[in-house]
Amino acid sequence: ALLMQRLNWLMSLLVAHLALGAASFWLVRPAQPPLLIFLASVCFALVAYLNNRSRLRNRRDRELVEHALEKTLDRLESDVRERTRDLQLSNDMLLREVSNRVRAERFLHTRGRILEHLTSGGSIDAILRQVLITIEDAGEAMVPAIMRLDTAVEAEGDVLRVAAGPGLPDYFLEAIDGLPVAPHAPLCGAAAYGRRPVIISDFQREDSCASLRAVAERAGLRACCSVPLLAASGDLLGTLAVYFLRPRQADPAEMEFVRNAAQHVAAAIERDRTEAALAQSRIRYRLATEAARLGVWDFDLTPRELYIDTVMRGMLGYRATGGDEQLQVRD
Repeated sequence: ALLMQRLNWLMSLLVAHLALGAASFWLVRPAQPPLLIFLASVCFALVAYLNNRSRLRNRRDRELVEHALEKTLDRLESDVRERTRDLQLSNDMLLREVSNRVRAERFLHTRGRILEHLTSGGSIDAILRQVLITIEDAGEAMVPAIMRLDTAVEAEGDVLRVAAGPGLPDYFLEAIDGLPVAPHAPLCGAAAYGRRPVIISDFQREDSCASLRAVAERAGLRACCSVPLLAASGDLLGTLAVYFLRPRQADPAEMEFVRNAAQHVAAAIERDRTEAALAQSRIRYRLATEAARLGVWDFDLTPRELYIDTVMRGMLGYRATGGDEQLQVRD
């Protein structure tokens, strides 16, 4: 481009000299103008050709440069989009990881509180209520309920009775109270029959929940996850159900949390049943020994204590004091 500019400059000087020479020659010899005019025309045509060629070459060079710039910009834009997408994916993965860790810590804290409630003593109904409130406070939009197995009515088969559900409305608890333990029963009935978790992602699309759709919609419940409560021997104790406020399935972390809570609740119910059976056995044993007038005594070697009941004390000639007695034996 610089060479062409210099050539154009030289040709312009040449044309100017020729024009001046032609004018001078015309003034001196006016009889021969055609040759000078022809030469001037040729020079002007040559200059115009060179200028046009220079413009075309400059335009072509500019187009090549613009095309190269466009390709470079497109490549840079593609690289930026790819880098932005990678950064967004990394950010999403980091957010999910942080969210999962926060949830895991919250679930771990909730499990600790559940264990505190289970070991605090008190009635089983109060304990189960506190456990459900703790699960609901986990912040996962979960509304739990516990149902216990009722085998008292043999003619109707095994049914489930509501044991606790503080976060659910009374009309919904009344609707699910007495669910049969059957393979095609809604919600907890199928989970209790199969001894396995049952997940319902949407009440409105589940045929087995047709009888409960209206009351579930009224209560604002759209999905459910039910886990059976099993004793150490494998016997069915009841179910722990977690209801969701929108159609969805419980994710693996939630399922693990619900299973863990179900194990603790089952242990508490089994302990309550064992304590109740032991108390009933003690009552029956006392009634049997008193009716047969059998005296009972027991000597513990380590603390050297002697236990005698009322009947045995009377047999030995001691005055009855209205209850059993422990005596410290001395050498």
